[in-house]
Amino acid sequence: MSSTPLAPGLNPAPAADLYKHWTPETLRFSDLDRMRHVNNVSTISLYEDGWLRFVDDGEMAVANNIAWRVDYMGIDFRKQLHYRDDLLVGTRLAGVNNGCLRVSHILLRDGAPVGVAERLVTAIDRRTGRPADVPAHILSEALSAAEPDMRAPFMASNKTDWAREFEPKDTYRVWRDDIFRFADMDADERIGRLTQLKLVESGRVGLIQDIGPPTADLNIIWMAAHVSLNFLTWPDLRSSARTGLRIEGFGNSSCHIRHTIFSEGRMIATGGAVVALANRKTLKSVQIPAPLRALLENAPDSNVPPSERYDPAKMFRDQTQG
Repeated sequence: MSSTPLAPGLNPAPAADLYKHWTPETLRFSDLDRMRHVNNVSTISLYEDGWLRFVDDGEMAVANNIAWRVDYMGIDFRKQLHYRDDLLVGTRLAGVNNGCLRVSHILLRDGAPVGVAERLVTAIDRRTGRPADVPAHILSEALSAAEPDMRAPFMASNKTDWAREFEPKDTYRVWRDDIFRFADMDADERIGRLTQLKLVESGRVGLIQDIGPPTADLNIIWMAAHVSLNFLTWPDLRSSARTGLRIEGFGNSSCHIRHTIFSEGRMIATGGAVVALANRKTLKSVQIPAPLRALLENAPDSNVPPSERYDPAKMFRDQTQG
């Protein structure tokens, strides 16, 4: 278990004027979670929309037999989002990383950055399903925009060896079981990336809730700072999913959680998340107490009875009504 400070997430947000493609986004009431903030996966869906429109608008136009496969996504949550926020998603090519094209996103609210995301994509021949050469004009643009190497805490170092880079499933102590639903399929009739991100989100929230409140002060809460997934293969609709989680290490106020999705014995996607302990009113970070670290490290042995699980939305509601 690491006791040294860990990197919070991706590189600092680049200047907004580097982006030429913009997608305006309108938040919906259904994007809110029980804390009345925009849900993390709903936020990620904004970047997905920006990416698809970036491709559809011809910014990465290729021959009909070429498609783009997303191999990695990393997202930093910089500010909380609220209903009725006016948002813009900027998308651009940002370089080449591990043989993949690097695509950068920025999320703006009233002109100020509130989040960033990165993805690595590979050109795929639709006829064979194998990697294809990136068209020269796109590769040239990516190389001309090259930025410093990505700093991402859970990005696999070698895309051709991802499945062997991470430990086998028996190293995970916390598990969440689920099944795939028809509504989880995307337009390409595959279990979409957002569905997989929902699985790891549910697993992470469950791990945190099952050990009870982080402190006696109800204003001290866990906040997601970063989440990432390396996408390895497509799961089958008729299969089940098992998400394994374990504590990877701690910073002063942050906890790194490794998560991997398995289905029918196969590793589907793997990555991790960084959650930070903070005061919900001031949004300032709070040092993680030693007893809380021990509870997280010992989960699920340290799980509390169901009636004592951590439910911040219910606690705030009960406190207000009381």
